[in-house]
Amino acid sequence: MIVILPMLFIMVEILSILFGHTFTTINLFGIEFHFIIGVIYFCLGFYILDIITEIYNDKLSDKIIYGKILCQTLFVLLVQFGIHLNHDANQAAILQSMDFMPRMILAGMIASLVGYKLTSIIMQYLKIRYEGRFITVRYLASTLPGEFVFSFIYSFIFLYNEYSFEEYIKIFYSLAAAKIIFSLAFATIFKPATKIITFMVKSTSIKNATYARIK
Repeated sequence: MIVILPMLFIMVEILSILFGHTFTTINLFGIEFHFIIGVIYFCLGFYILDIITEIYNDKLSDKIIYGKILCQTLFVLLVQFGIHLNHDANQAAILQSMDFMPRMILAGMIASLVGYKLTSIIMQYLKIRYEGRFITVRYLASTLPGEFVFSFIYSFIFLYNEYSFEEYIKIFYSLAAAKIIFSLAFATIFKPATKIITFMVKSTSIKNATYARIK
């Protein structure tokens, strides 16, 4: 599980790149929310990172954040390399639509170092402060500040030359609203998911210890 969780985190982060420039509009109770589809994967990334911090610690979370930045950077570099080698006219149009990725990676790198780090620090502090209690509240208390900071930095760097400041603020508010909704949804399954994963980790540890003694 110590390997699977980081792999899932990096996977959803790469998905956030692929859908990071795709906007959609949702009408909820007469209010229109114009947000990036990739925000769903961003929220899932925060969710996984909080689980890692809860089960293990913020030191491991830090390593995963740096690993995620490295993997995303290599992913974009290899995509750009493939674009330059590609000579198929049909594929070229699709690949050229990914030209936004380098700037997105830069925005994500800076936002990750601040937003994700803030989340893991708060989660680790609250875990120690409340001795592992109030897990759902701790998840929300650590995730929402980190997500808001991440969204503000990320969208400002990534979208600054495409939208006016007023439009940017509207997008940011929509992103913030979407993240609140998704965070509340993930909060309902945070505790049971953490318990299941913790049980699996302990079971694996016991089996490994038993195998080591037999061997």
